[in-house]
Amino acid sequence: MEVYYQSMHPNVLQDSIAGNFILGNHIDGLPLTNKQEYALANRIATLKFSKINLLQNGMISTLSHPLTLTFLITNQLVKGGGKIT
Repeated sequence: MEVYYQSMHPNVLQDSIAGNFILGNHIDGLPLTNKQEYALANRIATLKFSKINLLQNGMISTLSHPLTLTFLITNQLVKGGGKIT
């Protein structure tokens, strides 16, 4: 529902804005061109989360302990266990 994080790779991901996950913006907030977005594929990104608000079964729960997540940005979509290219 909401995530609050600090990006460890500011050229790849911005910090959260009003609890929103922002992907593919420059440090100054300007959007990336299609060519620059394609260049992000297959990059490893690390986010340091400070707070995560989850909505489960109509109830909001908050994870407020520090959590670091590292993941790979790819140019492929995965849905329901199958890969969409």
